[in-house]
Amino acid sequence: MKIRSFIAADPSEEVLRNLSSTVQSLAKRTVGFRWVRPEAIHLTLRFLGEIEEEMIATIDGRLAQLAGSFEPMSLEAAGLGFFPGPEKPRIVWAGLTGEIDRLADLQRHVQETVEDLSVHQEKDRAFAPHLTLARIPNFRGASGVSAVLKAASEARFGAFTVDRLFLYKSRLTPEGASYTKLKEYPLRRP
Repeated sequence: MKIRSFIAADPSEEVLRNLSSTVQSLAKRTVGFRWVRPEAIHLTLRFLGEIEEEMIATIDGRLAQLAGSFEPMSLEAAGLGFFPGPEKPRIVWAGLTGEIDRLADLQRHVQETVEDLSVHQEKDRAFAPHLTLARIPNFRGASGVSAVLKAASEARFGAFTVDRLFLYKSRLTPEGASYTKLKEYPLRRP
């Protein structure tokens, strides 16, 4: 059996509450945006795609070893933006600041850890750490980009510590994706 999965870190409850408040406010001023439920917001480090269930044991061992070689890192969620940009937005995101170089190093190691496995092949693009807040399936039918841009500069959601990784299972439904944590990998304590 195949499982759609990814490797991620989670923001703190405080950050999720603050993001939720902003999402609720912006949802009232936008049309055509599919806003992510707060409990589904995460920091994706590597999308694995559809993997064979038997592969989880291999990934589990590798991630446990990898997590043990990294110390926790501090991040702050702040600002809002669009991928690929505000002219034709597809994704609304909250930005991340703080120990981004250490986070990028962790992400690179996660990438290398699964590189030789039969997983979804990532496009060759730079890691852009963010928290996805909304998807815009049809830009032509959407409105409210200016409301998001107006809120962008004032958006501060709080600090959090990445102190563990998770292997998630993702299930696509008509209401959006639902996520289940399959495994947890604490980072090494300093």
